[in-house]
Amino acid sequence: MLVRPIIGLFCFSLIFNAYAENKEYVREHKSCQLALFVKERTTYPEMFEALETHLKERDYKFNYVTPGHNFAPEDLYLNFTKEMLSGIFFPPCYIRVEIKEASGAKVQNSDKLFFSHATKRLYPRHTPSGTYRCKLAIRDVIYHLPYCRLPKKK
Repeated sequence: MLVRPIIGLFCFSLIFNAYAENKEYVREHKSCQLALFVKERTTYPEMFEALETHLKERDYKFNYVTPGHNFAPEDLYLNFTKEMLSGIFFPPCYIRVEIKEASGAKVQNSDKLFFSHATKRLYPRHTPSGTYRCKLAIRDVIYHLPYCRLPKKK
């Protein structure tokens, strides 16, 4: 007889707990504008098409800059690394994306890290070149990127 109320209370507490811990995965930034480097874009054009698509889905705007570009403080820039690891016939694709917040006019190693994630994609093995694996690896990395929102005006 006491089992039903106890089970009901337990279920209610689980639902309330899940609702209370639900946090938005959103970061605020003054412009949500990312600087992407032209050199990386020309080196990996297919990868950057996929990257641009996924960044737009996360509400980021972007423009392309040359390596000597002068940044304003708190501007965001993206570092992209693609590496085909050693493999016999179907090499895995390693993708790393870092978004940093500029602290000075030039890119520095000490700039504040806004986001960083890397992944290694082994499957699917459709082509030996690994283009499709790399596009899926980009999707996997951007999945962890928080949505960007402009700060609320006061």
